[in-house]
Amino acid sequence: MSFPILSEVGTLKKKSSSGDKETGKKTEIEAVIVASSRDLGMQIVREIEKLLGHDNKRLFQQLVGGANGYRQEEALKKSKPLIVVVTRRIAKISAAGKLPTHGCRYLVLDEIDELLSFNFQEDMHWILEHVGSRSGAHPRGRKSPLARRADRQTLMVSATVPFSVVRAARN
Repeated sequence: MSFPILSEVGTLKKKSSSGDKETGKKTEIEAVIVASSRDLGMQIVREIEKLLGHDNKRLFQQLVGGANGYRQEEALKKSKPLIVVVTRRIAKISAAGKLPTHGCRYLVLDEIDELLSFNFQEDMHWILEHVGSRSGAHPRGRKSPLARRADRQTLMVSATVPFSVVRAARN
């Protein structure tokens, strides 16, 4: 799941893209991977570390509950294009205005069958409405929610996907 995204936002990204050190412009968060649990989030981070190598840890940030929230928020001030986050943590940090995901091009929902369950309903609604929503990017003003979602590619991943989840994903 991570490799195609890393080729767009990680060290394999084409050198011609903007937002790099040459312009001095801070790199936006380009991809958010949402996990249903802390253990899954940590597993995803370990796999990304294997793909990128230990020297490229600066390219991503893990945001999980149970860890020092202040340190995680401070780490977000650095340019990290990839965020791995657990559902409850993204809502909390974003509500505080410390996680600017409006420019996110990729949203990955891992274990979508869990994320679309009743336990995560409120958090998922917030994530789907806010991550990747560039409200000021349209020349005539605010874009519709459908048009904003078209700017963001959403990948839903799970080992098992019941039909009810497929139906919910289409909506």
